[in-house]
Amino acid sequence: MRISINHFLAIIISAVLVATACKKDKVIQKQIVGNGLIETIRNNNLENIIIPHRINSFPRIEMVQNLGFRGWELDLNYYIENGLPTFRVKHDYFLSPTLEEYLKKANLKNVDKLWFDIKNLNAQNFSGIKLRINQLDSMFNLKNRIIFETSNTSIMLKYFSEKGWHTTYYLPFWTIDKWIEDNDTIAQKQYAISLTQQLHMQEVEAISFDVSCYSFVKQFLEDKIPSTIVYHTWDLSLKLNDQDFIDMYKKKVYSKDTRIKTVLIPID
Repeated sequence: MRISINHFLAIIISAVLVATACKKDKVIQKQIVGNGLIETIRNNNLENIIIPHRINSFPRIEMVQNLGFRGWELDLNYYIENGLPTFRVKHDYFLSPTLEEYLKKANLKNVDKLWFDIKNLNAQNFSGIKLRINQLDSMFNLKNRIIFETSNTSIMLKYFSEKGWHTTYYLPFWTIDKWIEDNDTIAQKQYAISLTQQLHMQEVEAISFDVSCYSFVKQFLEDKIPSTIVYHTWDLSLKLNDQDFIDMYKKKVYSKDTRIKTVLIPID
Protein backbone atom coordinates (compact mmCIF):
# COMPACT_ATOMS: atom_id res chain seq x y z
CA MET A 1 0.00 0.00 0.00
CA ARG A 2 1.43 3.36 -1.00
CA ILE A 3 1.34 6.18 1.55
CA SER A 4 1.47 9.81 0.49
CA ILE A 5 4.15 12.09 1.89
CA ASN A 6 1.52 14.18 3.69
CA HIS A 7 0.01 11.07 5.24
CA PHE A 8 3.44 9.83 6.29
CA LEU A 9 4.27 13.18 7.88
CA ALA A 10 0.93 13.15 9.68
CA ILE A 11 1.76 9.72 11.12
CA ILE A 12 5.18 10.91 12.31
CA ILE A 13 3.80 14.10 13.84
CA SER A 14 1.00 12.17 15.50
CA ALA A 15 3.45 9.66 16.99
CA VAL A 16 5.60 12.47 18.42
CA LEU A 17 2.54 14.20 19.87
CA VAL A 18 1.29 10.98 21.46
CA ALA A 19 4.69 10.18 22.98
CA THR A 20 5.02 13.71 24.40
CA ALA A 21 1.45 13.64 25.71
CA CYS A 22 1.95 10.26 27.40
CA LYS A 23 5.03 11.48 29.24
CA LYS A 24 3.17 14.62 30.34
CA ASP A 25 0.11 12.60 31.40
CA LYS A 26 2.20 10.45 33.77
CA VAL A 27 3.31 13.61 35.59
CA ILE A 28 -0.25 14.92 35.76
CA GLN A 29 -1.61 11.61 37.01
CA LYS A 30 0.99 11.56 39.78
CA GLN A 31 0.05 15.12 40.79
CA ILE A 32 -3.68 14.34 40.95
CA VAL A 33 -3.16 11.13 42.92
CA GLY A 34 -0.86 12.97 45.30
CA ASN A 35 -3.44 15.71 45.82
CA GLY A 36 -6.16 13.20 46.66
CA LEU A 37 -8.41 14.99 44.18
CA ILE A 38 -10.90 12.23 43.46
CA GLU A 39 -11.56 11.58 47.14
CA THR A 40 -12.00 15.32 47.74
CA ILE A 41 -14.41 15.62 44.81
CA ARG A 42 -16.48 12.72 46.16
CA ASN A 43 -16.42 14.06 49.71
CA ASN A 44 -17.79 17.39 48.42
CA ASN A 45 -20.61 15.67 46.45
CA LEU A 46 -19.09 16.85 43.16
CA GLU A 47 -18.60 13.49 41.45
CA ASN A 48 -19.99 13.66 37.89
CA ILE A 49 -20.38 17.43 38.28
CA ILE A 50 -16.68 18.20 37.95
CA ILE A 51 -15.38 16.23 34.97
CA PRO A 52 -12.29 16.49 32.73
CA HIS A 53 -12.33 18.59 29.58
CA ARG A 54 -11.29 17.34 26.10
CA ILE A 55 -10.46 13.67 26.62
CA ASN A 56 -9.92 12.88 22.94
CA SER A 57 -7.32 10.10 22.92
CA PHE A 58 -6.86 6.54 24.13
CA PRO A 59 -4.09 7.49 26.62
CA ARG A 60 -6.34 10.17 28.08
CA ILE A 61 -9.24 7.71 28.48
CA GLU A 62 -6.93 5.36 30.34
CA MET A 63 -5.62 8.16 32.54
CA VAL A 64 -8.97 9.58 33.64
CA GLN A 65 -10.41 6.13 34.30
CA ASN A 66 -7.35 5.06 36.27
CA LEU A 67 -7.78 8.20 38.35
CA GLY A 68 -11.40 7.26 39.08
CA PHE A 69 -13.36 9.75 36.98
CA ARG A 70 -16.71 8.35 35.82
CA GLY A 71 -17.35 11.06 33.23
CA TRP A 72 -15.60 13.41 30.82
CA GLU A 73 -16.00 15.50 27.64
CA LEU A 74 -14.90 14.69 24.11
CA ASP A 75 -15.08 16.47 20.74
CA LEU A 76 -16.85 14.87 17.79
CA ASN A 77 -16.75 15.64 14.08
CA TYR A 78 -18.99 13.78 11.63
CA TYR A 79 -17.79 12.55 8.22
CA ILE A 80 -18.69 10.11 5.48
CA GLU A 81 -15.80 7.64 5.20
CA ASN A 82 -15.83 4.90 2.57
CA GLY A 83 -19.52 5.61 2.11
CA LEU A 84 -20.32 5.08 5.81
CA PRO A 85 -21.44 7.63 8.44
CA THR A 86 -18.59 8.10 10.91
CA PHE A 87 -17.80 10.18 13.99
CA ARG A 88 -14.18 11.05 14.64
CA VAL A 89 -13.06 12.00 18.13
CA LYS A 90 -11.02 15.08 17.48
CA HIS A 91 -10.60 18.76 18.07
CA ASP A 92 -7.48 19.67 16.16
CA TYR A 93 -5.30 16.58 16.12
CA PHE A 94 -4.08 14.11 13.49
CA LEU A 95 -5.32 10.54 12.97
CA SER A 96 -8.10 10.59 15.51
CA PRO A 97 -10.03 7.43 16.47
CA THR A 98 -13.57 6.79 15.38
CA LEU A 99 -16.18 7.11 18.11
CA GLU A 100 -16.86 3.38 17.87
CA GLU A 101 -13.16 2.62 18.45
CA TYR A 102 -13.11 5.12 21.29
CA LEU A 103 -16.14 3.62 23.05
CA LYS A 104 -14.71 0.13 22.74
CA LYS A 105 -11.55 1.36 24.42
CA ALA A 106 -13.38 2.97 27.32
CA ASN A 107 -14.57 0.81 30.22
CA LEU A 108 -18.19 1.91 29.87
CA LYS A 109 -19.43 -0.03 32.89
CA ASN A 110 -17.58 2.60 34.94
CA VAL A 111 -18.89 5.58 32.96
CA ASP A 112 -21.90 7.62 34.10
CA LYS A 113 -21.56 10.72 31.91
CA LEU A 114 -20.02 11.54 28.54
CA TRP A 115 -20.30 15.05 27.12
CA PHE A 116 -20.40 14.84 23.32
CA ASP A 117 -19.38 18.20 21.84
CA ILE A 118 -20.68 17.68 18.29
CA LYS A 119 -18.87 20.24 16.19
CA ASN A 120 -20.52 20.10 12.78
CA LEU A 121 -24.23 19.22 12.89
CA ASN A 122 -25.86 20.86 9.85
CA ALA A 123 -28.65 20.35 7.32
CA GLN A 124 -26.41 18.35 5.00
CA ASN A 125 -25.31 15.75 7.56
CA PHE A 126 -28.39 15.72 9.81
CA SER A 127 -29.70 12.40 8.46
CA GLY A 128 -26.30 10.74 8.73
CA ILE A 129 -25.77 11.95 12.29
CA LYS A 130 -29.21 10.67 13.26
CA LEU A 131 -28.43 7.28 11.77
CA ARG A 132 -24.99 6.90 13.31
CA ILE A 133 -25.77 8.19 16.81
CA ASN A 134 -28.73 5.82 17.07
CA GLN A 135 -26.61 2.92 15.81
CA LEU A 136 -24.00 3.65 18.47
CA ASP A 137 -26.69 3.92 21.13
CA SER A 138 -27.89 0.42 20.20
CA MET A 139 -24.33 -0.88 20.43
CA PHE A 140 -23.20 0.85 23.62
CA ASN A 141 -26.34 1.94 25.52
CA LEU A 142 -25.36 5.59 25.36
CA LYS A 143 -28.52 7.62 25.64
CA ASN A 144 -28.90 7.64 29.42
CA ARG A 145 -25.40 9.00 29.99
CA ILE A 146 -24.77 11.41 27.10
CA ILE A 147 -24.85 15.20 27.02
CA PHE A 148 -25.60 15.89 23.33
CA GLU A 149 -24.19 19.37 22.67
CA THR A 150 -24.35 21.42 19.49
CA SER A 151 -24.19 25.07 18.48
CA ASN A 152 -26.77 24.46 15.74
CA THR A 153 -29.64 26.91 16.14
CA SER A 154 -32.23 25.15 13.99
CA ILE A 155 -35.19 22.93 14.79
CA MET A 156 -33.05 19.88 13.92
CA LEU A 157 -32.04 19.61 17.56
CA LYS A 158 -35.67 18.91 18.47
CA TYR A 159 -35.41 15.47 16.85
CA PHE A 160 -32.73 14.39 19.33
CA SER A 161 -34.67 15.89 22.24
CA GLU A 162 -37.78 13.98 21.23
CA LYS A 163 -35.81 10.73 20.91
CA GLY A 164 -34.67 10.96 24.51
CA TRP A 165 -31.18 12.41 24.14
CA HIS A 166 -30.17 14.97 26.77
CA THR A 167 -29.72 17.90 24.40
CA THR A 168 -27.91 21.12 25.21
CA TYR A 169 -27.44 24.24 23.13
CA TYR A 170 -23.91 25.69 23.10
CA LEU A 171 -24.16 29.44 23.68
CA PRO A 172 -22.02 31.71 21.44
CA PHE A 173 -19.86 32.85 24.35
CA TRP A 174 -17.48 34.94 22.22
CA THR A 175 -20.39 37.25 21.29
CA ILE A 176 -21.88 37.30 24.78
CA ASP A 177 -18.46 38.03 26.29
CA LYS A 178 -18.15 41.09 24.07
CA TRP A 179 -21.55 42.38 25.17
CA ILE A 180 -20.61 41.87 28.80
CA GLU A 181 -17.26 43.60 28.29
CA ASP A 182 -19.00 46.55 26.61
CA ASN A 183 -21.76 46.59 29.24
CA ASP A 184 -24.25 46.28 26.38
CA THR A 185 -27.36 45.33 28.34
CA ILE A 186 -29.66 46.08 25.40
CA ALA A 187 -27.97 43.46 23.22
CA GLN A 188 -28.07 40.94 26.06
CA LYS A 189 -31.77 41.56 26.70
CA GLN A 190 -32.62 41.24 23.01
CA TYR A 191 -30.60 38.08 22.60
CA ALA A 192 -32.19 36.54 25.70
CA ILE A 193 -35.62 37.01 24.12
CA SER A 194 -34.65 35.44 20.79
CA LEU A 195 -32.70 32.67 22.54
CA THR A 196 -35.72 31.81 24.67
CA GLN A 197 -37.78 31.32 21.51
CA GLN A 198 -35.04 29.16 19.96
CA LEU A 199 -34.70 26.93 23.03
CA HIS A 200 -38.46 26.43 23.13
CA MET A 201 -38.48 25.44 19.45
CA GLN A 202 -35.60 22.99 19.96
CA GLU A 203 -37.07 21.55 23.18
CA VAL A 204 -33.63 21.34 24.74
CA GLU A 205 -33.04 20.02 28.22
CA ALA A 206 -30.01 22.21 28.88
CA ILE A 207 -27.78 25.05 27.81
CA SER A 208 -23.99 24.96 27.88
CA PHE A 209 -21.66 27.91 28.15
CA ASP A 210 -18.30 29.23 29.26
CA VAL A 211 -18.44 30.49 32.85
CA SER A 212 -17.73 33.97 31.47
CA CYS A 213 -21.39 33.96 30.32
CA TYR A 214 -22.76 33.13 33.76
CA SER A 215 -23.85 36.72 34.49
CA PHE A 216 -25.79 36.86 31.21
CA VAL A 217 -27.56 33.60 32.00
CA LYS A 218 -28.49 34.65 35.53
CA GLN A 219 -29.46 38.26 34.83
CA PHE A 220 -31.09 38.12 31.42
CA LEU A 221 -32.03 34.54 30.52
CA GLU A 222 -32.87 32.46 33.56
CA ASP A 223 -36.25 34.03 34.34
CA LYS A 224 -37.39 33.53 30.72
CA ILE A 225 -36.72 29.81 30.34
CA PRO A 226 -38.31 26.81 32.09
CA SER A 227 -36.77 25.86 35.42
CA THR A 228 -36.36 22.34 34.02
CA ILE A 229 -33.59 23.54 31.69
CA VAL A 230 -30.30 22.83 33.44
CA TYR A 231 -26.82 24.23 32.87
CA HIS A 232 -23.54 22.67 31.78
CA THR A 233 -20.49 24.91 31.84
CA TRP A 234 -16.72 24.97 31.61
CA ASP A 235 -14.04 26.92 33.43
CA LEU A 236 -10.69 27.00 31.65
CA SER A 237 -9.15 29.22 34.32
CA LEU A 238 -8.78 26.20 36.62
CA LYS A 239 -6.83 22.95 36.28
CA LEU A 240 -7.63 19.63 37.91
CA ASN A 241 -3.97 19.06 38.75
CA ASP A 242 -3.62 22.35 40.65
CA GLN A 243 -2.61 21.70 44.24
CA ASP A 244 -5.46 23.79 45.66
CA PHE A 245 -8.05 23.11 42.93
CA ILE A 246 -11.04 22.48 45.23
CA ASP A 247 -10.39 25.62 47.28
CA MET A 248 -10.21 27.72 44.11
CA TYR A 249 -13.34 26.05 42.71
CA LYS A 250 -15.36 26.79 45.84
CA LYS A 251 -14.53 30.50 45.53
CA LYS A 252 -16.18 30.67 42.09
CA VAL A 253 -19.56 32.39 42.05
CA TYR A 254 -21.16 29.60 40.04
CA SER A 255 -19.94 26.75 42.28
CA LYS A 256 -22.99 26.75 44.57
CA ASP A 257 -25.57 26.96 41.78
CA THR A 258 -27.56 23.70 41.94
CA ARG A 259 -28.88 24.29 38.42
CA ILE A 260 -25.35 23.65 37.12
CA LYS A 261 -25.09 19.91 36.59
CA THR A 262 -21.67 19.71 34.93
CA VAL A 263 -18.46 21.75 35.07
CA LEU A 264 -15.68 20.92 32.62
CA ILE A 265 -12.17 21.55 33.93
CA PRO A 266 -8.91 21.06 31.98
CA ILE A 267 -6.68 18.31 33.29
CA ASP A 268 -3.49 20.23 32.44
